[in-house]
Amino acid sequence: MKSCPECYSEYEDGLERCPADSSLLKSGDRDPLVGTRLGDRYEIVSVIGRGGMGVVYKARQEQMDKLMAIKMLHSHMVSDSEAVKRFYREAKTVSQVKHHHIVTLYDFGMSSQGQPFLVMDYLQGVSLKDELKHNGPLSFERADRIFGQIVDGLAAAHSLDVVHRDLKPENIVLSSNAPTGDWVTLVDFGLSKLKEPKTQDAYTITKTGDVCGSPPYMSPEQCLAASAVDPRSDVYSLGIVAYESLSGFLPYKAKSAIEMMDCHLYGTPTPFSQASTDFKVCTEVTNVLNKALAKEPEQRQQDILEFGKELHEALARDGMKLKSYKHRMEIADFKDMESEAEALMTGSYPTLGLAAEGHLNAINNQTALEIATNTQVDSNYTKGNLQTGAHEVVDFSNNNNNHSNSDEQETNAQRNWISRVMSAVFGPRPPSPVEHEEEEELESNLPYANCPYCQAPVRSMIRFCISCQRQLPSAAEYARMRVSAGSKLVPAKSQFNTGRHAKPGFSNRAKESMNRQAYPGITKFLMIGLVGACIYAGSVALKNPEFVKTMKRTVAAFQK
Repeated sequence: MKSCPECYSEYEDGLERCPADSSLLKSGDRDPLVGTRLGDRYEIVSVIGRGGMGVVYKARQEQMDKLMAIKMLHSHMVSDSEAVKRFYREAKTVSQVKHHHIVTLYDFGMSSQGQPFLVMDYLQGVSLKDELKHNGPLSFERADRIFGQIVDGLAAAHSLDVVHRDLKPENIVLSSNAPTGDWVTLVDFGLSKLKEPKTQDAYTITKTGDVCGSPPYMSPEQCLAASAVDPRSDVYSLGIVAYESLSGFLPYKAKSAIEMMDCHLYGTPTPFSQASTDFKVCTEVTNVLNKALAKEPEQRQQDILEFGKELHEALARDGMKLKSYKHRMEIADFKDMESEAEALMTGSYPTLGLAAEGHLNAINNQTALEIATNTQVDSNYTKGNLQTGAHEVVDFSNNNNNHSNSDEQETNAQRNWISRVMSAVFGPRPPSPVEHEEEEELESNLPYANCPYCQAPVRSMIRFCISCQRQLPSAAEYARMRVSAGSKLVPAKSQFNTGRHAKPGFSNRAKESMNRQAYPGITKFLMIGLVGACIYAGSVALKNPEFVKTMKRTVAAFQK
């Protein structure tokens, strides 16, 4: 028999990992109760899990041949009167609250060793904690179904003045009994608080100053060990569970239980809209959760049904907004890439402020030829291949590099002289990513018609292969690829950031250039409108006799 170190479940020796949490199973001593009979009615089959107070066994009711779950108090806890009273309280609470979303209690008894036990439903499913751990946050539609059932179960308990006080993902079990696939059952009412119907006194086992609950999900009044804990405490805890289920994060970040309790008392939770960039449009859910996580119970939803109704409506509205937002973002990214590709194919580049297509081709060929010429290879064999690759680049160019005028040569010579002087004084200047980006944008003509990686047809003005989703190499890179790898084309590593992993769309420089063309026209239009408004206001004022008299008196007063 093997046991799981995480959930303490026991399995046969043939298994290597736990089916629930994929942890490596460890061989251990068999539980002494497994294989025995309890109360002459139940046969203990295996161990489901272990906790701080007891062990949960999988058992079979012999008369009905039905699987049950038996929760038994640890043998060393029998002498603890507080633990025994808490165990009895869970039995009393669960027996009074009968609801299809709350675990059902069938029997209560005492073992031959004096250990009390509870016989409850055997639930075949996973806890919400395991579901979030393995499959991530819930979708809004699924969360609406799950939390609707949780609210129904808690409402039934609250109607009988029962407060759970330990709501957390571990105590919410998801079974596959419902047609939708998610059937919720609330378990572990060991910390619940029950009012007696006769005296209306708080039936509580916890002593004054005793803190009960799980720190990440405790309400502020639980952190203060307040005896007056009402259903609004469950509203706070369920709000945290909903926050974590939708986002995958807790609203507070803490490194210890004490720090977490301090956050519940004095900290400000991270708004749900800031938990993820996708949730910035989810204002409705954010407002509902912020209200549920209020420090004062009077500022929260006053009952669990109110919280459930607000959460249901918020999930429905924000769910549609979230889908629309994601769809718009996908369309915007596609349109940016499409518009940039169209601009590159036409060669007009109105937003980049570049020259005509013929002059652009000359610049591209000149730049590619200079880079290919400056490429150095040590061996003679690679040198001969480099000359062949450079000859292909020269043949591909349209001999436009011979038409440069003397003024440009003098300017380039002067710039080279200044660069050498500055390098001698201050050292070599590192290459600028912006300059390299400009060179990359200018190199648009390519010495090949098919993609070097997948052989799909490509346009010379689009430096991106839509078939294999890869950035196309420049003319110089293509020459180096042919020299270094022959038929197997592998691009050489560039010392610059070519932006191949950048998000598709126009670059920031292109957008700034477009804005520089648009802003002067808008400014000129506004100035003309302002001058026209001033002239019109002056003409209207001069036609008013009282205004003219007032101005004359004012001028006379200044002259005196």
